[in-house]
Amino acid sequence: TSMRDKLHLTDAAVQRSAHNYRKALELNMAKGRSIKALIVASTYAACRELSTPKTIQEIAQTIDADAVFAARCFRLLTRRLKWSPPKVDVDTYLNRLANIMTIKGKAYMTALEIMNIVTGR
Repeated sequence: TSMRDKLHLTDAAVQRSAHNYRKALELNMAKGRSIKALIVASTYAACRELSTPKTIQEIAQTIDADAVFAARCFRLLTRRLKWSPPKVDVDTYLNRLANIMTIKGKAYMTALEIMNIVTGR
């Protein structure tokens, strides 16, 4: 199975990831860096752009890449492209985590309230 299938990525995310990867290659970012780490960084950037809740660790684990090095590549990619990624939507990640852990009702609402207090909303 492909990375797309494992991560359940949309067509838009895959296309955006490929675009980011091509830009990284145009900027000669592949020299001295792992191709896998660049793929993870490009995919993570696409997910952030499209507000798809995926962590860099989750993407790196899918293709057996080093998440720390991929995070460095992501920071370099954003710097070289002069792109500031949108902030992560905490509600989306909280909802996803609650679904994975099968948390519902009052416990989820309490977690949401705590998250809003912590983030200052």
